[in-house]
Amino acid sequence: MMSFRLILIFPLFFILSGIVFADIKIFLFHRIESTEDNIALRNVAHVFGNSVSLDEIRGITISEELYSDGYIDRRELGELLRKKTNDSVYIIGNAVRIVRTDLDLELRAEDTCAGGVLVRKGEVVNLIVRKKGISIRLIGKAMEDRREGEEINVKMRSSRGRGSKIVKGRVKGCGEVEKIL
Repeated sequence: MMSFRLILIFPLFFILSGIVFADIKIFLFHRIESTEDNIALRNVAHVFGNSVSLDEIRGITISEELYSDGYIDRRELGELLRKKTNDSVYIIGNAVRIVRTDLDLELRAEDTCAGGVLVRKGEVVNLIVRKKGISIRLIGKAMEDRREGEEINVKMRSSRGRGSKIVKGRVKGCGEVEKIL
């Protein structure tokens, strides 16, 4: 029984020692929406610690090439930080999903919204789910072309990889669908 406890405690010690002894601790956000081309570290994570250069580290720019796939993960961030600082860094979290809101909205405004059709089949749309004063913004794919006020089916991809779900909503604007529960 004693060796079993040691097996459990030993890895926990190393995890906690990394957090305790690191000069800089970085807690990655789950998801951000951005209109900027270059994003600073302070936009994707909480950064704190005992380093003198903490403000410089928060201001490190993350180039668009690093999140061209829509994510910046802890490995990419760790490589970037190793080039910029000699302080010990502990990163908590796996990745940050970066959603470029300005590009999608500009493209929709120019291409999609002309001619009265606000949502086109196959287009990525913002689905706003509302219930009792609470709003949740999700992303889905339109199943058909629709104009303002018309009902539309939106295909939602499962975050757990179990397939997809079809949600019925009403077109509210350019690339925007609302579902009231």
